[in-house]
Amino acid sequence: MINLINYYEKRAPSGDFAKIKDKDVILISLRNIVTTPKGSRMFLPDFGTSLYLYLFDPLDNDTISALQEEITTQISEWEDRITLHRVEIKSAVEEQSIFVNIVFSFNDETLNMPITISGQDYYEDINTDFTLPFFKPKRVS
Repeated sequence: MINLINYYEKRAPSGDFAKIKDKDVILISLRNIVTTPKGSRMFLPDFGTSLYLYLFDPLDNDTISALQEEITTQISEWEDRITLHRVEIKSAVEEQSIFVNIVFSFNDETLNMPITISGQDYYEDINTDFTLPFFKPKRVS
């Protein structure tokens, strides 16, 4: 799992935050696309995924395929700087987590982007993000 704080704590010699670039920007962008609940952005209602809806449910092959397709579609629409190879999804109902691994190429380098979405993250977002109470999620069919 990527710790986003590491990306924002980079300091320039002046003491200001340093500008992040290259693959760091791509990693943050991918994480934002995958972890943003679809419908939670007021002016971008189609941005994000519905992964949070499946945190507490066992995922069968059909649901995993639909989620992989949704993530692939979202990444293709919102992140055109990479070549996406595959999206892997695993569920751990006991830990209330979904594990996503995105395999992609950027600047002729193949990279993996592991993302873990947990029930704890979801509840923390509800308590801190004022947009979440207003969105009405829809399950992937």
